[in-house]
Amino acid sequence: MKNSLLVIVMLSTGLLFSQDYGSVRGTITDNEAHNEPLLFADITLKNSEQAQWNTQTNFHGNFEFLEVAPGPYTLVVRYLGYEPYEMPIRIEENKKTHILKGLQAKRIQPGQVVQVEGPAMR
Repeated sequence: MKNSLLVIVMLSTGLLFSQDYGSVRGTITDNEAHNEPLLFADITLKNSEQAQWNTQTNFHGNFEFLEVAPGPYTLVVRYLGYEPYEMPIRIEENKKTHILKGLQAKRIQPGQVVQVEGPAMR
């Protein structure tokens, strides 16, 4: 009797304190180079509550965000020399969201001035 009561109490407290999360996994490739993976692309996952997660792709172009609270988010992908990409996604409880995206290289016209983001050079 005591053992079964202990098990019931442990299970109920585990359910009270657990929160269901989702995850986002994906691969970022280069559309210009036959879908080769883009290494170290910057990936940001942000929502309207100012929560934000950042990571980079690995050597295979893969990234992942684990234990993300359910809700709407914007996935932002940036890579130097490529057009940035933004995509609205929805994270659902206990579900994995998979993303496969190929980035396009930026097109620069002759005579066009290009502004590079980053620290000022002196």
